[in-house]
Amino acid sequence: RRGRPDRVRVAWAVLAAGLACWAAGQAVWCWFEIVRAVPAPFPSAADAGFLSFSVLGTVGLCLLQDQHAAGRLRSLLDGLIVAGSLLDVSWFTALGATVHGARFTFATAVSVAYPVGDIVLLTMAVQMLSRARSRRAPLGLLTLGIAGLALADSGFTYFSAIGQYRTGDLIDLGWVGGFGLVGVAAAALARAEPGAGEAPEELAPNGLVWLPYVVLVVAGCAVLALHLTGHKVDVVEIRVTAGVLLCVVARQSFYLRDNTRLLRAVEVREQELVHRASHDALTGLPNRALLHEQVAEALAAGPDPEDGPLPADPGERRGRGGRPGAALLFCDLDDFKIVNDTLGHRAGDDLLQRVAERMRGAVRPGDLLARLGGDEFAVLVAGADPVRLAERLLEALQAPFDLDGRLAQVHASIGVRVIAEGETASPSEILADADVAMYAAKRDGKGGVQVYDDRFRHEEVADLALQQDLSAALVAGKLNAAYQPVADPRTGRVEAVEVLARWERGGRPVPPAVFVPVAERLGLMSMLTDAMLEAGLAQLETWTRQLRRRDLRVSVNVSATELRPDRLLFDRVADALARHRVEPGRLVLEVTESAVAPDEAAAGDILGLLRALGCRVALDDFGVGQSSLARLHRFPIDVVKLDASIVRDSERDAG
Repeated sequence: RRGRPDRVRVAWAVLAAGLACWAAGQAVWCWFEIVRAVPAPFPSAADAGFLSFSVLGTVGLCLLQDQHAAGRLRSLLDGLIVAGSLLDVSWFTALGATVHGARFTFATAVSVAYPVGDIVLLTMAVQMLSRARSRRAPLGLLTLGIAGLALADSGFTYFSAIGQYRTGDLIDLGWVGGFGLVGVAAAALARAEPGAGEAPEELAPNGLVWLPYVVLVVAGCAVLALHLTGHKVDVVEIRVTAGVLLCVVARQSFYLRDNTRLLRAVEVREQELVHRASHDALTGLPNRALLHEQVAEALAAGPDPEDGPLPADPGERRGRGGRPGAALLFCDLDDFKIVNDTLGHRAGDDLLQRVAERMRGAVRPGDLLARLGGDEFAVLVAGADPVRLAERLLEALQAPFDLDGRLAQVHASIGVRVIAEGETASPSEILADADVAMYAAKRDGKGGVQVYDDRFRHEEVADLALQQDLSAALVAGKLNAAYQPVADPRTGRVEAVEVLARWERGGRPVPPAVFVPVAERLGLMSMLTDAMLEAGLAQLETWTRQLRRRDLRVSVNVSATELRPDRLLFDRVADALARHRVEPGRLVLEVTESAVAPDEAAAGDILGLLRALGCRVALDDFGVGQSSLARLHRFPIDVVKLDASIVRDSERDAG
């Protein structure tokens, strides 16, 4: 059948040739017995056809098996066990009588060749069945068919030797049924899916691997029963039995070796499972569970008594040499979500792997670097200044990451929790404190280091309340828009206004520097941008109608989280312009250098779409980040707004 391996097709072709030889032999037999009505001579051409089936059948069954050297050796031993067991039974029943009852001639050899060939065939079939993980039913039929042939041949040899065989005896049913079962087995295997279970498995389930030993036990019981009834054991039987026992001993040694190998494989597998349970699959770093265990051990061990307690003041810690004790560093990548949103999660995974590699190079061999999940990492350090180590980690992340040709710039915020002498906190509390210190570093402007202080707990509670109130205010539309005029210095005429978000909480204004980072962390920047875009365009529409100023423009700030490679920002801007009937050229979208830094290609694409729509693009705070005039040529920029620090520095230099 097409689609099957060449080896299998050749095997079935050889088996078919064997059946053809047997059919040819049967035709010769029928010519003598039926057409000419005379007994067929023995041996004759018919016997050549019959015996050719045994030879070709053995070759075909060998080809159906696909095992490596060790597997073939085990199959050979199993086959010898089965063959020896059946040979013992055949010798007691037919072969012995044939050899001892007549002069050993060519005709005698042919008579003996029938059961011997059948034993070989049955051995190969039993080997396949004992190792079959699939196709058991067809292989079982094949084995039963060959067993029927063996029974018929053994009976034919025995009854021929004593002169009592007649054509049409019941023994002939063994040939009819045997070949019928072989044909059914071939048809069942032909209907199987190509390539499905073609090769027998090396190890069989459900105890079928013990089938050769079942044959051995049955044969042994049969021989023992015959011996108890008066049958005498001759030298051939003793030698065959001894050979079978030697094969059993050799096979058991293979089982012992296989079991030893299996136990080693189980041990390796257990070690792999333990490693997987305690390590991160993406980066290969220890995970939170292993870090928790190591922190618990650090708490139990405590600091080195020769070093004394670690100074609480970071300045004293920096100036002190030697081993300052143990500490936990909690590291979170700043604005990692932007990389995921702009470049995709595959690039995000690649970035996490690169970050892990750089961190490995920054920590010492004795430090435990772990990935907690997402973009969070932790380092358990002992015998080094944790703040200096945190600074080394930040330095390692300074250079941009090349992600398939796209440069991604990421920074990190790190919180440090010192494990003091006599520490009573639990590992979970230590980790939570380091997390709080990390968020304190983020509140201070990101990209920094903070050592845990109890006051951070109060700030965290206040920050949580701020997050809840900001979310509610954005949903309820309670953020206000303020308008900062942009005037021409030559004429003093107002040419544009910049929309600035303002929020009052409990009657008190909250600075944008406080609530805008919170909105970024909560993923609310799209709502904030849309709110300011709607307010600015609505106000511009009103001023246009009242002041009749169709040249007045409005500027709206766009966050880095909006500069994704999709068209969401473009669609929202286009929809808002159409709804308020404002020309695209009167809208200025302001982005900062830090907004385009994570993925310059994606930022350039979306800004190019907006500029093609007719909007103007302004680069705000130029001079704060990695300022480069070349960057101005890479982006569709219409307006450059210099950071105030550049103006102050130039005035100071001029003075």
